[in-house]
Amino acid sequence: MTVQNVAESSPHPTSGGMSTVSWMTLFYDLIIVAVFARATYIYGKDPSWMTFAFIAVSLIVLYALWSITNLELVMSPDTSWRRRIVVLVQVVALLVCGLAMYRGGGISDRWGFLALCVAFLSTAALTWLRKREATYDARWMRTLMFVSLGASAIFALGACFPMGFLVGDVLIAWIFYPVAAVWVAVGFAVIIPRLLVSPTSIDAHPLNERFGVLLLIVLGDAFLQLLEVLGAMRSIPAPEFLVFTLLFVIAIWLLYFPMLGDPPLAATIRLARSRVAAHFLLVLSSAFGIVAYVELSTGFSEKDADGTSTAWTTIPMLGVGVAVLWLTWIESRRWTSAMLTHTLAVAILLVLTVSGEITNNLGREIDLVVANLVLLAAALAVLVQRRRARARANQ
Repeated sequence: MTVQNVAESSPHPTSGGMSTVSWMTLFYDLIIVAVFARATYIYGKDPSWMTFAFIAVSLIVLYALWSITNLELVMSPDTSWRRRIVVLVQVVALLVCGLAMYRGGGISDRWGFLALCVAFLSTAALTWLRKREATYDARWMRTLMFVSLGASAIFALGACFPMGFLVGDVLIAWIFYPVAAVWVAVGFAVIIPRLLVSPTSIDAHPLNERFGVLLLIVLGDAFLQLLEVLGAMRSIPAPEFLVFTLLFVIAIWLLYFPMLGDPPLAATIRLARSRVAAHFLLVLSSAFGIVAYVELSTGFSEKDADGTSTAWTTIPMLGVGVAVLWLTWIESRRWTSAMLTHTLAVAILLVLTVSGEITNNLGREIDLVVANLVLLAAALAVLVQRRRARARANQ
């Protein structure tokens, strides 16, 4: 069957804009929430550049797993019990990964590597199950399975070494883990966007739902962190940053969902690939930005438990601004008032970030406050511009 026939015969139950998310997909999302929350919690307790690198690589791997799993679920909306069992296996594997993080050894722990091996085996199984369906998109299936099985093999090989095994002064985990992350990031970035452009059996609405749900997971993580870190305190050391945490979440919501939450499918592979990358930048920057504001609300800004200084940076806020500007350009492809607003916001955030990194004259907390207000102001300005444009169009 040709790809065109697949696109014509595949069901798209999206009439009226109703949600197409299955119960199984929602259950899978809950586990992603738990692992995301654990990763950002670890960074919040030890906000060093080494921890940042570990968490960033962790989220790249998690994003790759999320991407290929949701691609398979979107391309095969009629789930069978075999598919449900495979997703359940991946859910258990993700829980083990989260436990490996919790113990402090990170996914470098042997059980974490084994769990990731199983997780990528499950994505290969989902692709193989799609091939057995009566109607399926046959493009790039072997390559998708090759990338999934390759990542699984890398993690399986890493699990063969004992914990703490060194190659010179480098832990063996820091060899296999980044290699696997690069493998899945490059492999899936090359293949997945090719399945998101015409001719395709994927409808724009469920795809946009999946992007939106992942961002909602990150934003919801802010409330989980606030409850976890402030719940044991009798008072809030810095209540103003509790407010700024909520304002940061509101700003991201207003920047993304009203304007960028439901775009049409990308017209070219390059634009589809850019959207996947920009969305990951938005998710990553939002996660690290939320950590900064939450930890500042606990008074964790001057000295940590070891007495060393902790300085929070506005780089995540700059990342949010760049991601929103990037996504706006992908959707409009022309110079608009929204593009101008986001460009000005990014320029201000860049000045704040550079001045904070070089001179630190303003103080990091003031930088974060100003960056928060810049993002919120940009969101409100774009919403006002959109309302005025609609009013002119209705006249």
